[in-house]
Parts: sequence; structure tokens; C-alpha cells
Amino acid sequence: MKKIRFKASVAVAISLLVGLLISNRLVFVVNPTESLPQVFWLGVKGITPKKGDYIVFTASGHDMSFIKRIAGESGDEIKVKGCDFFIDNEYVATAKTHSLEGKVIDLSEEGKLREGEYFVLGEHKDSFDSRYKQMGRIEESRILAVAYPLW
Repeated sequence: MKKIRFKASVAVAISLLVGLLISNRLVFVVNPTESLPQVFWLGVKGITPKKGDYIVFTASGHDMSFIKRIAGESGDEIKVKGCDFFIDNEYVATAKTHSLEGKVIDLSEEGKLREGEYFVLGEHKDSFDSRYKQMGRIEESRILAVAYPLW
């Protein structure tokens, strides 16, 4: 009985993946940096992201796409104390004052995230993410897909 359920589950999963591939809702994404431990990701278009999800997005002023985790969403309050970032009074990360090349990095501003805005973080200490003004908050219109790590 368990073998039949497992086979049926695998068949359903494969059918769903094939259907999504055919409908152009799936994209394969490669993360070439150390900002996240996984290199290969599966992106699913058309899903509304939520806090904790990883997203593939473009950032204003950058010609490439990024993969980061959503740490803050609409209505969340961003506060900065020194270089420490807090979302709804919970510590989430510490920003650096200089890039790896020694350039000064401007920190993002405090304030409530508006409707359709997200605050994203990478997992590496040197990740380029919403802590820095040069990336800032991510508007929903810039999100390409919700991302799931493959390996």
C-alpha cells in the first residue's frame, strides 16, 4: 500500500513539474556568488511571495538578477541602530560600512514597508541586500519568481 501511494505521489509530482515547464512557469536559476549556500535553484513564476520565501528579482540600477530571502514584507517596521537592522523590533542582521573593495556603503533607511515592498537578506555576511541603499527595498513588480533550492 505504501509503495502504491509513493508511486502515485511521484507520478503526480512529475506531472505537475512537466505541466509547469510547458506553461513557462518554471525557470532554472544559478547563484554564482557565496551569498547563499545553494548554487542551483528552481524558480516558480506567478506565486505571491511571503516572508521566509526566497525570490529571484531585479534591483533598480542593476543589470542582473538576485536571489535573496524575504525578511520583511508590507507593514513591517525597519529600524536601524548603528549598523544593526531590526524588523518589528527583532534583530535580523548587521550591515557593513565598506564593501570588500573598500568603498563606503550607504545603509538603507528606516521606516514601514509599504504595500508591495519587501526587505530581502542573503545568508552570507558579505551579501549585497536590502541593508544597503544601493539595493534597498524590492518592489513586487521586480520579482521574477519564488525560488526553491535544488543543490
